[in-house]
Formats: sequence, C-alpha cells, structure tokens
Amino acid sequence: MIHAAVEQCGEGDVLVVALTSGSTDGMFEISSPLRSRLAARGA
Repeated sequence: MIHAAVEQCGEGDVLVVALTSGSTDGMFEISSPLRSRLAARGA
C-alpha cells in the first residue's frame, strides 16, 4: 500500500519503504507515476 503512504507525504517528507520479512527477491523500483506524485507533493 505504498500509494496510500505517498498520499500522506508532504513537503520535505522522506518516504522509507522496507521489507517486514526475509526475502531473497530484493526490493522493487518505485514506479514512475509514484515518483512523479512524490515529487509533486514536495517529498
């Protein structure tokens, strides 16, 4: 539910995304629309 966290971000905020369990698959790249939305919100 990263999209919900993005909507809570404001100017100067930093969004940290972390795994809550062990994973050998690695992290994914945040999609372009989410990056754009974060930038528009000043995060």
